[in-house]
Amino acid sequence: MLLRVRRMQVDHDSAVPVWRQIAALIAGLITQPGQRLPSELTLCQELGVSRGSVRHAYRHLAEASPDKASAMALSRSAAACW
Repeated sequence: MLLRVRRMQVDHDSAVPVWRQIAALIAGLITQPGQRLPSELTLCQELGVSRGSVRHAYRHLAEASPDKASAMALSRSAAACW
């Protein structure tokens, strides 16, 4: 099952870094093992953010939440950044 991001938004004017906002949004939506993350390009387009921000968010999730990261089935482009 692919994680849907169509209604997610980031606040570019926030003091919270964009990559942190992305990581928090994704972590809050992961509800079951095996859930696939969207590709970097999909997130970039849907959220209007840079690829570097998405990579940073994915990396942060893997390092900060190994239990969630191990339950995620990553897309090829997300896995490539690790």
